[in-house]
Amino acid sequence: MQVLQTALSSKDELFHVLLYQWFIQNNLTKQLLEYCIKYDSSYIEGFLDADYPEILANYYILVHKYVEVFILRICFFQCVYFILF
Repeated sequence: MQVLQTALSSKDELFHVLLYQWFIQNNLTKQLLEYCIKYDSSYIEGFLDADYPEILANYYILVHKYVEVFILRICFFQCVYFILF
């Protein structure tokens, strides 16, 4: 765990991106979110924002940012509505 803590405390954003991608590609999103919360990873929200809105919503739920979850859901449904109609 100390290796993971050291990795998540890195200031190298590219390293974080690669680490997050590895977690997601290996179906370890639950662990990714748990570790990012535990070690206060500063890059996770920015990484998830563009390409992983569902995982971001789960992250917000875990950190009790319910307003952000609501906003994400509204934006998602607006996008779906405009695509369908």
